[in-house]
Amino acid sequence: MIKEPKTLETERLVIRRVYSTDIELFRATSDNEVTKYEPWKPHEDVTQLMEYINQVFDRYENGDITEWTIELEETGDPIGMINIHNVSKVHNHGELGFWLAKEYWNKGFATEACKAVLTYAFTELDFQRIHSITASENIACKRVLEKIGMAHEGTFRKYMYLNCTDRKQLSDVEMYSVLKNEIN
Repeated sequence: MIKEPKTLETERLVIRRVYSTDIELFRATSDNEVTKYEPWKPHEDVTQLMEYINQVFDRYENGDITEWTIELEETGDPIGMINIHNVSKVHNHGELGFWLAKEYWNKGFATEACKAVLTYAFTELDFQRIHSITASENIACKRVLEKIGMAHEGTFRKYMYLNCTDRKQLSDVEMYSVLKNEIN
């Protein structure tokens, strides 16, 4: 039996467990613009997204319930995904990651979803710190992280392979974080 992550609701979004029907996000996961700053390659066929969804189901089974689909409340359409990964239960921290389908960019959805997940992580999961990394060139993501109260901590030089360099050279990434006592 798959354990259920808590469903989070905002003014315009439902942030819910991942379902196999989220396969319809394939158009986004195969889009080079959506995956430009990701460490995972754009999906070439729908089976790659299904493999990822099955990995999420395995994580649910193991008690890792920090992976959600972002859904428009008005239509029920999935528009992206959000998670807290690289979790340390010993040190009570994790890393926030998210992406949205391109047609939902610049509408405040990422900020809205991230705020809801941060609140949940701090109030119900008792995290003490949440951090996030993003490509130095990813201006939009850096704006979201700043809007949700994260502070820039520094640059990790030549840290990871990202699609923005065709995975041929290591990219610099920026580290942002927020502490539980910094959230209102």
